[in-house]
Amino acid sequence: MADPETSSKIVYSPSPGSYAVIRLNPVAMVEPLGDYQALLQARSMRPKLYLVCLYLELALPWPDQPWYKFDVQPIATSLRPGDKARCISSEMCIPVFPNTNHPNGRELLRPQPESLFPYDNCYHWFDMKARIRIRARPEEFDETNAVALSVRSRMQMSRSWDEDGLRMSADQRALQAARESPRQLDVDPNPPSCLSLQTYTTPETHDIHDEGVPCGRADASASRDSEDVDHSSFISESGPTTASEANPTRSIEAINAMGIFTSPDDDADLLPLVDLWISELADHLKQEDIPSPLEMFAEFDEIVRIVAEARVRSYIAMTAPALSATQHGDSDESCDTTAELQRKLVENNSVGRTTPPLVPRRHINEPNTTRRPPTSTFNLRDNITFCPSPGSYAVIRLDPVAMVQRFDDPQALLQAQAMRPKSYLVYLVWDLALPFPDQPWYAFEIQPIAPSLRSEDKAQGITFDMCTPIFPNTHHPTGREPLRPEPEGLFPYDNCYHWFNAKACVRVLARPESFDETSAVALDIRTDIRMMRHWEEDGARMFDNRARFQSESGVEHRSPVNSETLAGAHISPERENTSCTDSASTSESHGGRLEGTSTHSLEDVAAMGIFSGPDADMEVVPLVDLWISELQDHLKQEDIPSPLEMYAEFEHIAKIVQDARIRSYAAMTAAGSPESRSSVISNDLEGSLNATHDYYDSSGLRSVRLTWRRLRAQAKQIVSRLKRALSLQVPGSPAS
Repeated sequence: MADPETSSKIVYSPSPGSYAVIRLNPVAMVEPLGDYQALLQARSMRPKLYLVCLYLELALPWPDQPWYKFDVQPIATSLRPGDKARCISSEMCIPVFPNTNHPNGRELLRPQPESLFPYDNCYHWFDMKARIRIRARPEEFDETNAVALSVRSRMQMSRSWDEDGLRMSADQRALQAARESPRQLDVDPNPPSCLSLQTYTTPETHDIHDEGVPCGRADASASRDSEDVDHSSFISESGPTTASEANPTRSIEAINAMGIFTSPDDDADLLPLVDLWISELADHLKQEDIPSPLEMFAEFDEIVRIVAEARVRSYIAMTAPALSATQHGDSDESCDTTAELQRKLVENNSVGRTTPPLVPRRHINEPNTTRRPPTSTFNLRDNITFCPSPGSYAVIRLDPVAMVQRFDDPQALLQAQAMRPKSYLVYLVWDLALPFPDQPWYAFEIQPIAPSLRSEDKAQGITFDMCTPIFPNTHHPTGREPLRPEPEGLFPYDNCYHWFNAKACVRVLARPESFDETSAVALDIRTDIRMMRHWEEDGARMFDNRARFQSESGVEHRSPVNSETLAGAHISPERENTSCTDSASTSESHGGRLEGTSTHSLEDVAAMGIFSGPDADMEVVPLVDLWISELQDHLKQEDIPSPLEMYAEFEHIAKIVQDARIRSYAAMTAAGSPESRSSVISNDLEGSLNATHDYYDSSGLRSVRLTWRRLRAQAKQIVSRLKRALSLQVPGSPAS
């Protein structure tokens, strides 16, 4: 065991990836509410200790915060409970070493250090995750003997969840097809594994791009009826319903369903507040005492219900005098019971008008997974943000001149000025870094929007129906339900589609006047989740189609340059398809081109990627101007181009930038004697390769590390030929 005096590790916030023991603190959750009834209910709870894995930290941790927000995966001591309705089977789990028991012999997760994990019967369950707040400690957290998963193990777990998610989706489709009359699967709207997530996880912070098929994604459609509450059902023109009169709890539920007691900044009060221990796990929780994750979710639901009801009581007490005067005028009649007051509060529609749900705005302290989903009560008011909001539709246009100006390269500048970039309609999926004011640009992942069905690619298994229409467009070959942007009336195009497997990375230029999102159009979180479910279905079909095509044609599949590669690395298909494993057979031809023609030499050297590192490649990511309001003022429907044209522009500007980089490098190393130039070339190439190799080596990515070893061997051959090529171009050199 580690000596605490020599190797202690004290941190103010626990580290993601670690295993820990948590226990709900219900009293601390309700004390700020000042509600005696809630305090009694919280004190009556007897929370248990649970074993969890800290999956992801959801906000930038700063010292002296009262709590830290995490996504956690509860750990179980048995195989996953099956759920036939959702096509979840018992083997959808992963054992944690030293436990080796799994029905299919699935590869184990091995915590580090291995000997410190004290339990031999533990499993991670598929589709099981919760969001919590971890209370800070004055003495901070002692991680001296903490046990955690390495990056490689977490990637392995994500791949396993991908397999389980695709299998679940395929089984659901097969089950639905087997029914005599097609209809929606009979899915429990509140399955045990997702009960808590539906209740206390806010839409703004729900991460929809986690492992495989997240909890919210798997049952988004099933829970839609319970989430999309029709407020009119609680407001009767003829008076209160019998159910409301007889059951005051129903009134509390009705008010709470209106969402008037929460906002994007205070919904954290509904996230369970827990105490955490991260070292010496066995001292806090014995193996035989580890409870089921289902018990943890039941506790979380109970405390969320207590807090929500306390909020309702607080609101009723605050608005009782005004509501009584509104209902009775100058009459001395008053409400005799809380139930009667609740009934009249629901009946009175002024609550919804005086306290509308807030339209979330972008703040610098929001995590980069935060969405800004417009609500059905979208308030048209000034909404100026320094960074555009993810989830919105926008018009972009490439700025090639801005991308090449820094190189001071006349040839690149002329090529950039010769481009005639078009305007494109896109969907902002994610911002790729934490946005801060006064940045020159903001990096985003986008989905280009097309005015037609998906272009087919039989070799890749992609068919024309792998797309989703955007309302008011309702045309789809299989009748797929369209996505409905919010607010509905502001999306100005009736022929638009999201294409499956079409995305790109861009840098959005900042503006001195910021971005006006007053009339922005966006997808809410439920619609975005539904789109992800469509992509899962299309992905499963794509793999099936691709396998069928390969078996029929006898052609082995080779991965093409997809949209992500085009947007991120911007490597042309010819260079991308050149395998580094073929270096031995192609070295002579590469050498000949280096000595013969400079154009091919530039391409070969550029393909090595030696002029950019993990943190420098943003220079080849397209730099764009963006407009997010009044879309039709910037792009008419008949002018919406194909996403393929956008990719062609992005590839062209990336080539211009790469060529400018190489010319700059060649000019920098051209001065001096051939011997000095050879030394500079050799040192710079080897230094760049070594730095990149060290980066991947420290990241624990073995496959990438091995690739870089092979690339270094190939680089040595190209370095010698590059030396000869440069010496031939200098008059008076010995070689000439």
